[in-house]
Amino acid sequence: MRKVYYYATNVEVKPRGKLVQEREGERIVDDIELVVKPDLVNRRLENTASNDPPFPWIFYPVIQSGIGRYIHVTFTIVVEPGTTSLPLMLLTPVGWVYRVFGITYGRVRDYETYNPIVSNLTYISMAHSKMMLSHDDPAMESLYGDTPHIMDISRLPEETFYMNFVNKHTAFNILWDLTLHCLAFEERHKQIIDLYTLTLDPAVLILYNRGYRPKEIMEGIVSRAIERYGVVK
Repeated sequence: MRKVYYYATNVEVKPRGKLVQEREGERIVDDIELVVKPDLVNRRLENTASNDPPFPWIFYPVIQSGIGRYIHVTFTIVVEPGTTSLPLMLLTPVGWVYRVFGITYGRVRDYETYNPIVSNLTYISMAHSKMMLSHDDPAMESLYGDTPHIMDISRLPEETFYMNFVNKHTAFNILWDLTLHCLAFEERHKQIIDLYTLTLDPAVLILYNRGYRPKEIMEGIVSRAIERYGVVK
């Protein structure tokens, strides 16, 4: 069992597999023991903050209607040198969906000295089964700041957000720091959120709040679309 120190807000973190490391030419496989460390980062620094990503205008009506709310998930973790696989998954509170629209990355740093690290040998592999292709986010200068990522996170298997931390061939304990910016809503509202983002018509939300079901609203939209475009079966 290998301890991995991290801290996260507004989300649950669980191992998705085993920790794999290469140390002195030997491949070592361990179970992961996630250890919450609230004081993982507690240093005086010059101001290196970046701005939050712009909140997408299309989500304002969702918040105004009372169906959704803004939330962010901040995640910090230390990854040991030689780590070739540290797979984790993020889970929302029961009954909630987070629609991620952007990630803000802080500088990747040496945990001991807190000096910035620039290296393509340390990165995060990300995967989401429905809304995002698998890809790597390396510790390069162009990564810092805001990067768009679009996906729904929940406790459903098809909406689980997977992250695999890799720190190949460096001599540093790497400190990753990232924040996911999200629109949060209850699972029972997912159909109407999807319908609204498909049509970008706030009237959809107004009808929903007046008691119309998503299926009824969709039937009305299809009827008007057929009338407008003269579609004949």
